[in-house]
Amino acid sequence: MTGRIFDGEEALQLGLVTRLAEEPLAEARRLASEIAARSPDSTAAVKRLLDATYCEADDRRKLHLETALQRRLLGGWNQLASAARGLGAPPLLQPSFAARSDEWLAEADAEAEAEVRAMLDGGEVEVRGDEVSEACA
Repeated sequence: MTGRIFDGEEALQLGLVTRLAEEPLAEARRLASEIAARSPDSTAAVKRLLDATYCEADDRRKLHLETALQRRLLGGWNQLASAARGLGAPPLLQPSFAARSDEWLAEADAEAEAEVRAMLDGGEVEVRGDEVSEACA
């Protein structure tokens, strides 16, 4: 807020960054590759959860939303592919990830954001199978 310029070491000490790297661009690319190798559906769900709860103080609401998003993921092809990898299936037997499901595409984000905001503003989210819908309390 003061506009004072400081280096990475001080940013680390202040808790503004989580780590420093000798080669930041290479480290950023490594992290991007690691994220890209994961389930596209779970990556999209995590992004949606972080976007919705970044400034949310109520841990109960955050947990409720996380549960609803996890239920959307469970039993899907990409979740099964992740489980096979996590259980140590040989690479030849590991299924490939499918393309990200339509519910995680950009055009679904506006509807999801409205659901999330309604839930965080006091509504409840009912989960029925793969479907999540708002039910106002």
